[in-house]
Amino acid sequence: MYGVLGSVAVAAGAACALLGPSTAPADFGSVIDVLKRPFVSGTMHWHKYLKVTTTATKRRFRGNGLPDHPTGRFPVRKGTRAYKYYAEIPAHGYPNAAAIPIEPWNLDVTVPRDPSVRAQPTYDTQYHYHGPSQTCFGSKPSRGSASTRSRSRHSPLVGYAIDGFGIFGPRGEDGRIVRNRDLDVCHGHTHAIMWDGKKVVMYHYHLNGEYPYSLGCFRGEPVTVPGSGHGGH
Repeated sequence: MYGVLGSVAVAAGAACALLGPSTAPADFGSVIDVLKRPFVSGTMHWHKYLKVTTTATKRRFRGNGLPDHPTGRFPVRKGTRAYKYYAEIPAHGYPNAAAIPIEPWNLDVTVPRDPSVRAQPTYDTQYHYHGPSQTCFGSKPSRGSASTRSRSRHSPLVGYAIDGFGIFGPRGEDGRIVRNRDLDVCHGHTHAIMWDGKKVVMYHYHLNGEYPYSLGCFRGEPVTVPGSGHGGH
């Protein structure tokens, strides 16, 4: 699956049913229960295009920015369970966030393959993710399944931030769920990971179930995403 995480990343991984754009989390007291979150109803299928090329120092992504899996129907329709959550979110150029459609865009982003470590702290129609999906990482596995085995090791690479660092799922070393206390302000840390087919000690980001769920800032220098006019979201 390839998509866009906010305007901060190009995502890559196994196909999973994620939502976008601008999913509003459901807050049940102090706990967010994603299984009780109202999902956007309907089914839309997309014709995505993405080509990834690499050189010795760069990784280039070119495509139309569309997901390669079905999504709910956007704009969000009145009368559906998710509508009231989207309708309460203001959106520049639209009556509210429920009116935002999903449209293709000119994805052409080049990021470094070995980004330098340097800290630095839209309402648009680009499809994007807001965090890990229970479809990818949260389903209860059957005994002896591949999902069971995956819970004893580090989560896979699911994307690249636009500063070039990798974004991984919610499990860290030895398969332990990564908490915010394990991460820095940018939602990342450093240890040995698989990177371009080799095991290296390297900084990387994690998606997890604690706010802000994905990147809090960039550890490297972000490139500009075409159509956004900036490197962040």
